Amino acid sequence: MKFLTATVLIIFCCSFGASAQNTLPDFSVNNLGGKIIVSWKNAYTKPIANLNIQRSYDSLQNFTTIG
Repeated sequence: MKFLTATVLIIFCCSFGASAQNTLPDFSVNNLGGKIIVSWKNAYTKPIANLNIQRSYDSLQNFTTIG
């Protein structure tokens, strides 16, 4: 019984992990005249109509849209 439970648990975990989100794009960060510029190339096949950038000072909550 323990073997069956362990087998089902392993199969469930493997199938759940296979549907993870895509990785972040390869991005670069540059300091140009005191302004931090973050840039990347997106892999979207359709043009994007809107892109919101958010930041939080504690990286956990209180996110605000900055661009």
